[in-house]
Amino acid sequence: MEDTKPVAFSEEKAWSPFYAVDPELGLVAVSALTTARELGLRIAARVVGGHTVLLEDGAALMRQAGIEICWPDGESSYRAAYTRNHPHRLKTEIGYETCVLHRDATVEAAAQHYGYVLRFPDDEDEVFEKRFFHQWGRVTELPARPAWTDALWGMGLKMGLITPLDAFGCKGWRIDPRWRRLEGAPGWRQVLELLVGVYE
Repeated sequence: MEDTKPVAFSEEKAWSPFYAVDPELGLVAVSALTTARELGLRIAARVVGGHTVLLEDGAALMRQAGIEICWPDGESSYRAAYTRNHPHRLKTEIGYETCVLHRDATVEAAAQHYGYVLRFPDDEDEVFEKRFFHQWGRVTELPARPAWTDALWGMGLKMGLITPLDAFGCKGWRIDPRWRRLEGAPGWRQVLELLVGVYE
């Protein structure tokens, strides 16, 4: 199938039209196209259960384990959670699509967790900007004006607070939630102070 990558799961055929992996932590999102509904469920169960699913290009899709974030006043830790959809029939009426998504890549991203934002080829700029601003606000819990979205994005990338994911069929980024980081590295508080000085 064009624009997909085969899943090395079993003798039955499965393909992935998109996936995103945090290179430091693990799986963020994956979609599987299968001819049988049950196969999609088995692939999703394997991923959510902590087993590695390989693609034929060598990409390893494995759920994130325990995650620790170092803050200036200590550490926080959490276990990544995932959600999956019920396999839905493709428009061609042949086959099913099953998706597994990290909860911190959804609108329910948790405060003080690493947040994730995905962009698909058909996404308009305005849609993506709103998605990023929502995710940023959820994980940082900081106040900002929507008009600052472009500046938050650009400065976040420049300061290493937003980092790209390894992805196929989409683009993805991780948002660091920290207001301040260790060893003098800038956090979102410094970004906001700069923006307030410029715009206010």
